Amino acid sequence: MLLRALSLVVVMAAGCVPQRDEPNKPGAPEQAPRETPSGTNGSRGTDDAQGARGTDDAVGNRGMDGTEGRREATPNATPGVAPTPGTQTGAPAASQDSAAEAVAATAEVLAALHQIHVHEIALATLAAEKSTDPGLRSYAEQETRDHTQADADLVKLATAKGISWKQADPARYAEQTASVEMLRGLDGAAFDRAYLQETLKDHERGYTLVETSLTTIQDPATKAELTRLQPILQAHRDRARQLRPGEQGS
Repeated sequence: MLLRALSLVVVMAAGCVPQRDEPNKPGAPEQAPRETPSGTNGSRGTDDAQGARGTDDAVGNRGMDGTEGRREATPNATPGVAPTPGTQTGAPAASQDSAAEAVAATAEVLAALHQIHVHEIALATLAAEKSTDPGLRSYAEQETRDHTQADADLVKLATAKGISWKQADPARYAEQTASVEMLRGLDGAAFDRAYLQETLKDHERGYTLVETSLTTIQDPATKAELTRLQPILQAHRDRARQLRPGEQGS
């Protein structure tokens, strides 16, 4: 009886000892890893560094159901640079170049006309001093009045546009200076003939310049000034052609 009771106690004690897990036996399949539920953005889990894609992933941009998003890349966009609204590539530079060319063309024309005005005033001053022909002296007086006023208007226009006379033609200036010095050395009929030749050449050059510039210059103020000047140059040119030195009342 006592022996049976001891055997029963031994058996019960053996049943309470926890069993140790056996290691995987060679050749036995490994235990499958616990599957991670799919994320809301189609990734394999928050700990999967290679497979994870965030909701703001611009490459895949997967939606809540794992499908590709509808975000479209901006064509020809530069990374990190926002496009300027209402502009086109290259347009500002081209516009600036065009405006600069227009200003340069206007400055060149105004400078050339300024040289003509100054030269004609210098020639007329000499004619008033040296000529004895009444018709030529009357012409010289008109030259002085008209070119002085025209040059004042021209300078006012250039100043308003910020244009200086640095664009003046140095070669033309040297030519004009030489002609004035040549006339200083002449007297009588020789002076009258030389003066008319020089002033006629000046007005033909000026009239042609104005006529051509009216078809190329777009600035309204400059075109208005050229329009006012054109008939003055034409009238001076035509009268110079008609003058005959030595004829009274010519």
